[in-house]
Amino acid sequence: MTSILFQNNTERLAFRLRQCTALPEYQLWEQLCQKAESTTLYQRQVALAGFIVDIFCPTRKLVIEVEGDSHDLKYGDREERNQIFQTMGLKIITISNREIKENIEKLLVRLQQIY
Repeated sequence: MTSILFQNNTERLAFRLRQCTALPEYQLWEQLCQKAESTTLYQRQVALAGFIVDIFCPTRKLVIEVEGDSHDLKYGDREERNQIFQTMGLKIITISNREIKENIEKLLVRLQQIY
């Protein structure tokens, strides 16, 4: 019997990834949530258009991808994903683990300026 919680394998994988998120990604998500307005929601490891995004903010139509060791999307796949997201009206920001580790406060200011 299949679980009604998951509509497909992508959602199942996203759920599993939320259980073992890399520390820099988790720290960024946690800081974004703490500093967000009450109407702004940040979600981790979200299944979106057949892809899994690291952090998604539906109210700001913002996808944040944290580049680290766990990303296995080939360059072509990434371009295809970004084109799909852009047609959906989403902004895509890519951040490295290094950026998060070295100066998360500066990064948070930069992200808050994006609308």
